Amino acid sequence: MLVVAPGFEPTFFAKTDPLAGPLKARLNPRPATNLPPANVVLGRVEDDKGKPVENAVVSLNSIRQGDTTRGSPPEGTDPIAVTDARGEFFLSSREAFDAMNLEVEARGFARKKLNDLRGGLKRHTLTVTEGAALTGRVLKDSKPLKGVALGVVSQDRTIERFTGDFVIGTMDDGRFLFSNLPDDRQYYFYGIMSSFTNHGALASRSFKAGGNGSTKDLGDVLVVPGVRLAGQVTLADGSALPPHTRLSVGAEDAWDVLVAELGADGRFDLRNVPPGTYNVSSRVKGYRLAEANASLDILNPFELIGQLRADKTNLTVLLEAGEDFRSQSGRSAPGERPQDLPLAGIEEKRRIANPWTLTGRVTDADTAESLPRFQIIRGRRSSPDATWTEWDRRVDEQSNGVYKIELSRNGGFAVLQAEADGYLPAQSDPLQPGAAGWDFKLKRGSGPGGVVLSPDSKPAANAQVIHIGPGEQAALRSSGEFHSLHAGSEARTDANGRFQFKPKLGDCQVIAVSSQGWRRTATDTLATNSTLTLQPWARVSGRLVRGGAPIPGEYVDLSPSENFNGKQPWVNFHGTRTDDEGRFTIENVPPGDWHLTTRLKTGPGGWTNQRQHQFTARPGEQVEVGTIQQTESSPTALR
Repeated sequence: MLVVAPGFEPTFFAKTDPLAGPLKARLNPRPATNLPPANVVLGRVEDDKGKPVENAVVSLNSIRQGDTTRGSPPEGTDPIAVTDARGEFFLSSREAFDAMNLEVEARGFARKKLNDLRGGLKRHTLTVTEGAALTGRVLKDSKPLKGVALGVVSQDRTIERFTGDFVIGTMDDGRFLFSNLPDDRQYYFYGIMSSFTNHGALASRSFKAGGNGSTKDLGDVLVVPGVRLAGQVTLADGSALPPHTRLSVGAEDAWDVLVAELGADGRFDLRNVPPGTYNVSSRVKGYRLAEANASLDILNPFELIGQLRADKTNLTVLLEAGEDFRSQSGRSAPGERPQDLPLAGIEEKRRIANPWTLTGRVTDADTAESLPRFQIIRGRRSSPDATWTEWDRRVDEQSNGVYKIELSRNGGFAVLQAEADGYLPAQSDPLQPGAAGWDFKLKRGSGPGGVVLSPDSKPAANAQVIHIGPGEQAALRSSGEFHSLHAGSEARTDANGRFQFKPKLGDCQVIAVSSQGWRRTATDTLATNSTLTLQPWARVSGRLVRGGAPIPGEYVDLSPSENFNGKQPWVNFHGTRTDDEGRFTIENVPPGDWHLTTRLKTGPGGWTNQRQHQFTARPGEQVEVGTIQQTESSPTALR
């Protein structure tokens, strides 16, 4: 429980017992600090008539520092505030920040999200409204069903729009009323599974809430028999499950999880589960979900995901020793994605819709001998000459020189890649659905390696190094580290600054970064010079105006001087936002030729870059670009 009051430090009480009697909360006065105005967000909550809303709860959802948004704010940041009689509040942070993302709740009003609120002396006005309502009646066997729990959750779950879930119970006559829902958006309505277990199932359904003050009536909602999900969680080493091990079954549409506590044998039996798509997980310290589970989700490898449309009584979930697998960015084709297929563990082979079998041989290019062990990676293209190959990063381990894999015919053209230790990879031509397969002849070889040195020519230990090939992408943060790789490889240098990668196909690049600088080189260059000496980061500052007036809160991004080429390795760079005076500073700028760009909106959530100014950054240079005059019709004008 969290207790807050204006002028006092928030106090958190863990594991409070409501039956233990009154709770005494001693609040400490907030110490006087000389925080700069930029570290404080001032606001006022009012209704749609302009009247102040007292006792509204304003909570911090996330905080943005540079191009990083943190759901867990830094220490010394107010997590929550309550408005006073004037509807006013403030939230502060000891650390500098660029913006706060807030949520407002007040009795009789719909939850409201407000994003990108900057600190300073300006007081932000947050307007809340009544919202929309949803009503209806729950029936079982034509009779009202009272005392069961219902839920509503928005379908848009982006951080900017998601306002959480809502849960209520039915009345004696089976009727229900959700009030104060954020209006004019799509929702899922559903029955809470744990509440309906003894009655049947109420599957999720989609609806759209009307405008402010409106009420939507779903009419009579019927409870029907659900499906059964039973099986066992097992450990690969044969050990018994520890006490209080749980199995979680979560609905993908509904914001709802059914939890079963397992005995030592790991067995479970869940009744009246609504048909739908579910994620299933079970956690045991020191274990992970085995890759042998047919429905393992490669994007979230701590869970299985799949369809449950009929009774399934033999789900066998296997846990093996080890840490969770890393999330894989590749995407399966339609007909191969686990969320489109029946839910399964190790009790059955992974099914594929409209299957297509490919076979072939993998041999040594010089000796023609079969390779004893190798891997096949699956990829897809929309057409034979498409630039982009979408790789499914699940690896098929194969042996004895022959492979056999299944794909769905639904995903377009297939591209296969063969890899083996000590060999260079090889790739097939695009294969039309129904093709027999492809034979691979691999040549011996190794991947790029070398040593990273700091600008003073000393070994750069623990530097981040990435290896990206054609069509692969990486994203650089303002902190000077890569935070996103699309199929690229990542390593850290050892104490001597050394690194080594497996080989990739095509024209590839290796990029090394640390707090001391950056260096990018083609992998071909490493064959003759394997030393990468970091070049110190540059820094660029300026001011953005329109018609002579500063533009506050505008995105200013770094963009390479060359145009995007999907057939080449590509790096997406960071940026910042202008302050109230239109000023900006971008740290950790790699040396080279650059464009400063701003973002032009192209629709809801969409934007495109507009080039504003070109400059060259030399290693370690402080670049001042002066005042940039931005106009919509002529975005490149410079003053």
